[in-house]
Formats: sequence, structure tokens, C-alpha cells
Amino acid sequence: MTEPVADTAPGKAPEAGATDERALSDSARLRGQLRQAEARAERAERALERMERSAKYTVGSLLVEAARSPRRLLLLPRDLWRVWRLRRRGRDTPGGAASTRSRRDDALDTDAARLLLPRASARPDSAFAIVGALSESTAAAWSPYVAVTAALPHQAAETLRALGADLVVIEHASALPGESWAFLGDPAAADRQLAALRLIDAAREQGIPVVLLRNTPVANTAFLAPLAARCDLIVDGPGSRRDNPWNPGIDPAAWTTPDTGRPDRAAIFGSDPLTDPRSALGDRALAAALSQALSAAAIQTISPDPRLPVVAARRAALSSAAFGIMSPLRIADGTVGAHPGSLGVLASGRRLVGGPDADIDSLLPHTAWSRVRIEPGTDLPSALPAAQAPLTDEEGRALRREILLHASAPVCLRDLAQRLGLRGRPAACWDISLVTHDADIDAVLLQTWRPHEVLISTPLADRARDTLNDHGIAVVSVHEARTRDELSLASGSPLVAAQVDLGDKHALADLLVERVAGLPTRSRHSDAALWGTS
Repeated sequence: MTEPVADTAPGKAPEAGATDERALSDSARLRGQLRQAEARAERAERALERMERSAKYTVGSLLVEAARSPRRLLLLPRDLWRVWRLRRRGRDTPGGAASTRSRRDDALDTDAARLLLPRASARPDSAFAIVGALSESTAAAWSPYVAVTAALPHQAAETLRALGADLVVIEHASALPGESWAFLGDPAAADRQLAALRLIDAAREQGIPVVLLRNTPVANTAFLAPLAARCDLIVDGPGSRRDNPWNPGIDPAAWTTPDTGRPDRAAIFGSDPLTDPRSALGDRALAAALSQALSAAAIQTISPDPRLPVVAARRAALSSAAFGIMSPLRIADGTVGAHPGSLGVLASGRRLVGGPDADIDSLLPHTAWSRVRIEPGTDLPSALPAAQAPLTDEEGRALRREILLHASAPVCLRDLAQRLGLRGRPAACWDISLVTHDADIDAVLLQTWRPHEVLISTPLADRARDTLNDHGIAVVSVHEARTRDELSLASGSPLVAAQVDLGDKHALADLLVERVAGLPTRSRHSDAALWGTS
């Protein structure tokens, strides 16, 4: 008998080896698909994590939460500011934004609305930041040009750590009554002294220099010697003793007013010598004599109403006055002068009446014709007509130009930064790119306000280029730029000047004065123009 033959036809009884191969193949295929799915899921999770850490998602979530809960509207500005402040930190450290958002700093969140106050008026493109104990007037003069944070005593150190700065300034005037750091230096207010010391310690931790600005009489801050010993630089402003004089400068735009005022009216910015018990007897006598010499009205003392904007109050006061009076009328020996009110009167295009002031003479050496000096023996009836005479247009422009070049806040802060060796540029807001076709190197360097860079359309010799670079002036080739928009894109400065007659050494300074002070454009031989790039 023969053995039965096994049926090996396909599809009926596959061999064991073939079955194992197909199982292994299916297993490998499924494992590959699983790995691909896991990779896609991981990529999706990373993309979701990046999206959740992005500023767009965070801002959208904050807006949705604020729309759902009206109470969140109060905290929305604080949260948006924090997102902007920490936008780069979240990119460097994964999960940093989420942890920062969930962490609550009790020192800063105690009064979240105050976080909007420090830099509410700061320039968004500021290249220099200042944090410190500042008076209201100083912060108002600096804030249009640099990022100013007038820190409060109970959160000064925490504010500095959160914001960072190029410079920390502690001003004596901030310790006067009514200011945010009132009674600093008073032995009975030890908490103010401790807050200032903590602010200095926080600056030391971050390597930020600390400047002590003494601009009050010594009697007001007699107990600040331990604080001064820990500062990197001590400067003496108006009203202080003359050890290391430095003027904090003024905002020229804040004092501009088109009106000339009545000739029988005068304005004094500060305390009234007739009523202030701290005024010297000589000042009272001079003020009384001036009041009698003015036939129709007495001296108008200007203390801006706190309910009104400071700039509006100044302009309203100046619009009714023909000239200004120094406050104080006489500068004591060994005391720093050039008070902001006196400089502001000159910046408004009015003459200044008062005693000798060596600091104004030093700051504005070419403007002696704008001041009328009076002393106890001066014949006031004969001196007042000179004070009441309005300045000519040329004199007013020259006076404002000297203030911009030597007594404006950006220039004074630039001088302070140079003393400290800081790389920040407080005057960067007034940088000018000069457009020229054939640069006269000597004429460019002779400008009283030098350009930050030169935009030139023709090749410049290497020696000329090196000379400009040695003086801090960059050279940019703009062969194709023709229109204002194209020149603005090629410029690295906030301002661009074109068709300037470099034969006039004050050409750029006069253009800048017209823009800052809002003066009408003066007729020139060339069609010089100055415009902003933003």
C-alpha cells in the first residue's frame, strides 16, 4: 500500500516557516507604525508646549479670562506687562514662562496697579534705563528721553530686580515733604534709610552703578552720610554745596510756549521770596522792590496745580509773563545754581532777571545777553525795560540751541554716563543720520551737534571713513536709496537730515531745536529737512 500524499496546494495548509515569517513581518510593521505615531505625538506635544509658552497664546488666554471675569480686568495690565518683560526668558528655559506665570511675588503683587506707574511715560525705544529714588520733577524731565522708574520705598529693591536698569539714582530732593521718599535721612524714619540701603544692595548684586544726586541744602539730609559712602558717584545739583557740580538738565519741550506775555507781568518758578520764611533777607528786599517797580501787577509765583498736567501749568503761567525771575534770586557762595526754573524760563524764550549765577554762565557761556542782573543796589526802574524787551527770533533760537546743547536732560545724562564709563547712550533719542552726496569731513566734525552716522551715495576714501569712525560717526553707503522711506530704512538713527548746508556749524542743531521745541521752520538757503524714521 502506498502512503497518502500530503496536499501542498497554496491556500490550504501553509508551512510553519512561512507563517512565522509573516508574523514577524507584521510585528515589525506594527512596531514601525507605533514608533511613527509616538514620534508624531511627541512632535505635537512639543508644538503644543511651544504654542502655550508663546506670547500670542498667553495674551489670548489673558484676554479670554478677562472677558469671562470682570475682576481679571484689574490685573490684565499687570499680566500683559509681565508677559512682555519675560518674553525672552521663556524661550531660553523650557517651562520658564509657565513657572514664572504661576509664581506670585508677594512684594510686587501687593499693589499690582503700581506696576503700571513707573514707566508709563517712558519712551518705548529708550536706549537707557534709570531706576531710583527720584523726585517728581526730575522724573518728569527725564522720562521723555530715557526709561525712568521712580521706585517706591517699600518695593524699590524688588522693582530693580524685576526691571533691571543701566543706572540707579538716589536724589536728595525725593526726601522732601510731599515726595515719594519723604523723610529719607530723618533718624525717626529708619525704614526709609533701610529701603535705600536695600536698593543699593540690589544694584550691587546686578553690577549697576549707584549715583547720589545731592540737590537740597545740607540740613535736609544731614544723616545720609552712611548712604553716600556706599554710592559709586556723588554729584551736587542745584541747591547743594559745591563739591562735584552736575546739572540734571531740563526737558526743553516742556517749557515751550508761543505767547510773549504781558510786559508788566513776571513769573517765578519756586517759592515766593516775600512769603517763604526760609528766603534770605536780601531776596525779600529784591522781590519787594521788583513788585513795586512793576506798575500793574506783582510777581506771579508758579507752583503747578497737582490736579493739572505739569507741562500745561507751566505753559499757562509763562503765557502771561514777559520775563522770569530766578528762584532763589541770589545764589549763595559755595552753592550750586542753574536751577531748573531758571533754565526753563530761558528755554521758553524769555529773559531771566536775578543775581549772578556762575553755573548758568558756565552752562550757557554765549547767552549773557538773555539775563538781566540785579543786586540790592541796582536801579530797578532802569533795569526792568531791558528785561521786558522780547527776544528776537534769532536770539530765541540761539538761546534754545545753547540749552539743547548744554543743559538738556539727554545731554546732561550723557555726561553722567561718560563719567561712569557706561556704554548706554541717553542721548540716542536725538541721533541723526546725515544724508550727503559728497561729505566734507571737516564740516561734519565742526557741527555743534554731530550726526550719529553719515548716509553717503558716493564712495568715500578710506582715510575719511577712518576719521569719521574715530570720532564715533558711522558711514553707510546708500547707492540705491532715493526717497525718504528708503533713506529711513537705511538709517540706524531715529532722525534723518537731508540737504543740510554744512557750512553753518549749527545747521543740525538748529534743525533739532525746531523739532524738539516745535518752532516754525526757518527759511534757509538749502531745502534742509529733518524727519523721523518711525
